[in-house]
Formats: sequence, C-alpha cells, structure tokens
Amino acid sequence: KEAVEREHIPLDDTWIVLDLGAAPGGWSQYLCPLVKEVVGIDKAEMTLDANNLTHLKMGAAEAIEHLEGYQFDMMACDINANWWDVVSLIQIMDVLLKSKGYLVLTLKMPKRRNEENGENRTERI
Repeated sequence: KEAVEREHIPLDDTWIVLDLGAAPGGWSQYLCPLVKEVVGIDKAEMTLDANNLTHLKMGAAEAIEHLEGYQFDMMACDINANWWDVVSLIQIMDVLLKSKGYLVLTLKMPKRRNEENGENRTERI
C-alpha cells in the first residue's frame, strides 16, 4: 500500500494485476477491492478468497504459459528469494506487463554469516 500511495500509482477498477509470490495474500487482499482482476502466482496456499482473484498454484516460470493473452497494468512482486533470482524472473515475466505498466518490486537481501566472528551482515547491491 505504501508503494502505491507514495508513487501515486493510479489503480482503478479496469486494471488487471499480476501478484508474483502471492501467498499468503497480503498484496492481493489490498488490490482485489480496487481493481478488476488479480492473478496471484505462488506454489503455497493463499488465505484470501475473492471473486476477482485467480490463484495459479505453481511457480512463476511455470505460470507464464497459462497467462497467454494477458497484459497486466501492474505487476507486484514480493517473492521471498534472492534478489538476483527475482530480477531474472522479472526479465522473463515483463512480456506480460503493458508498455506503460507499473512494477512494484520488493527485493530481499540475503544475510550471510561472517565466518570470523559469527555476525550476520548484509551485502550492498
């Protein structure tokens, strides 16, 4: 919600939105009342039940063949994976995003154990 409001993304009831890494359903829950349709992709179960939500219970790379003909107004991606894997996936999925479409992306930073002193550290991109 914060990203949509901060960047003034003009959601409306004609939009079709792709939610990558959709489970348990936070983004979809926020989006469903505001847009025409949400397609959520995640191998895990979604806790949300909405008339305008389609859940494809599979990985995003597998789901692309099921999305033929779709052109999304927005893609929300909150996949819990390393950022480089997410960026690679977005490069594959971007054919589904309209030319003036919006991408809201959350990147997860991996924590690595510092072998010398046992402290966690996060590397900068």
